Amino acid sequence: MYFGARVGGSAHLWRQRFPDGTPEQITFGPYEEEGVAVAPDGRSLVTSIGTRRSSIWLHDAAGERAVSSEGYALSPRLSRDGKRLFYLFARDLSLSASGWRPWSAELRAMDLGTGKSDALLPGVSVTDFDISRDEKLVAFSANDGPERTSTVWLASLDRGSAPRQIARDADEVSFGADGELIFRSLAENNALVRIRQDATGREPIPSPPVLDKFGVSPDGQWVVVFSPGSGGIPGAPGATLAVPTRGGAPRPICPGGDCLATWSSDGRFFYVLNYIANSRSSSVLTQGKALAIPVPAGKSLPDLPAGGLDLTAPETAVPGVRVIDHYVISPGPDPTTYVFTKTDLQRNLFRIPLR
Repeated sequence: MYFGARVGGSAHLWRQRFPDGTPEQITFGPYEEEGVAVAPDGRSLVTSIGTRRSSIWLHDAAGERAVSSEGYALSPRLSRDGKRLFYLFARDLSLSASGWRPWSAELRAMDLGTGKSDALLPGVSVTDFDISRDEKLVAFSANDGPERTSTVWLASLDRGSAPRQIARDADEVSFGADGELIFRSLAENNALVRIRQDATGREPIPSPPVLDKFGVSPDGQWVVVFSPGSGGIPGAPGATLAVPTRGGAPRPICPGGDCLATWSSDGRFFYVLNYIANSRSSSVLTQGKALAIPVPAGKSLPDLPAGGLDLTAPETAVPGVRVIDHYVISPGPDPTTYVFTKTDLQRNLFRIPLR
């Protein structure tokens, strides 16, 4: 039989004698194959071959422009002053239930004035990251060892000291309140956990079941998660929730879970990203829009409806909301400045002779 498989971050074609032969890879190289059909005469295969490229774009008062063009540029994050860009540069992507993710990525910083980009953690493969509010530290997740166990680390951005491991079997790390990190513990059924930056004082954060963790408020008092249970919302298959980190009742953001959410670095705006317009169980992602919602002074969350946002008519539900015509963004100093990614896929059908 002939089949496609993604191994080591690259998708290629394989064959295996039925019923118990050894799998053998039959295509190689920088291009990837997707889908396979055997020609009627059995002498060749027909497949789609191509490349996928992800670039980062900046939107500001001057318009929109690409700021990266090589390889896979992912997970962009603007500095507080909007002059630097932190991002992941990946040579390979892997397809997961939540979309294309880096298999092995390098954390970089770009000066948006000059376009110069530098590696911040040379030789370290990063899967997700967060930058401290003073932009002196980076917390990141990495897949270590032959079993690719996910671990959480803390490092200085000036490279003045070696990265320190904070937790094993953990990922999706963010900076919380002063001196704390918040992450998802894979070893504890995706529980939310807080820990001090010196790796002491580890304790769980009470929460409904968690599938994914998103942003943490700048004051460290709230963390946004997607809960596959109802999240306390009758009839909901899942929900995006804001969970208080010091105990208390979660606040629903999107009753159906069809969004993720985060804050601006100064906490003045809460961003709701409507990235899927139908059921999470569907494999079809539909582009939506981002909502920039002002946060009242002295609060961490905006005044949302008690049952969460109605994403079909958000403009009428929250006073002062601004609609952004990109469905996944990373915010800057204000709603007119943000970064986002564009993915280009170039493919053609090819015939591959069989020997």
